[in-house]
Amino acid sequence: MASLLAQLTPSEKQDAGIHHALQVAASVATSNYARFFRLYTTAPNMSGYIMDHFIERERMSALVIMTKA
Repeated sequence: MASLLAQLTPSEKQDAGIHHALQVAASVATSNYARFFRLYTTAPNMSGYIMDHFIERERMSALVIMTKA
């Protein structure tokens, strides 16, 4: 994954879909659930349907962390 990200040009990173995907990946990696769900509601190019496949997992992780707090 890291090698693929390194191959992206700056103009490719500015594409709306790729920029959104990079932000989603960063929010999942840092467990930033608020940002993740905000990105889910503003997903471009029907990418929300892809996020549907792992949204429940992220909801459960967020609930576990909130319960522990």
